[in-house]
Amino acid sequence: MDEPLRIVIADDNYLVREGTRRLLEDSGQVMVLAAVGSAPELLDAVRRARPDAVLTDIRMPRAGSAAARAGEPAMEGIDAAHAIKADNPDIGVVILSQYADESYAFELFRNGSAGLAYLLKGSKGTGGQGEQGYTGYLAVLRGLPRGYWSPVRTDVMRCVLKPSQCIRPT
Repeated sequence: MDEPLRIVIADDNYLVREGTRRLLEDSGQVMVLAAVGSAPELLDAVRRARPDAVLTDIRMPRAGSAAARAGEPAMEGIDAAHAIKADNPDIGVVILSQYADESYAFELFRNGSAGLAYLLKGSKGTGGQGEQGYTGYLAVLRGLPRGYWSPVRTDVMRCVLKPSQCIRPT
């Protein structure tokens, strides 16, 4: 068996974050080094833990900001992904999003797609469906640092080609 994949998880929703941690750790294939709730915490955890890969939500409130106090979301997952890749090009970063919105995918891949993935929450095969759904996340997390995985879900590509069929952020 391969060595466990060493990852950091970031999601502002405690239940999603800890549920994802539990599913991935229970697989026996992943060691979660840190599970955090904001982009600044994510960057700190990556700096300290040096994981193989990161699984992060696309939008998290800014910790301690007026936006966070007002409950407004921020697109910090993509900003964090760019910062992580700039400092650690060998760490794979998977962005999880509920939006099949081409603008987010384009923003994520503005400097290239190496070591990056954009997955939709709840998409079949990406971990959002059923009790064993985490296997899609595992496949992407394992393949991403090695360049084995397509960085964009077909759902997102469909959105790029037919924007009227996209779920837009509100």
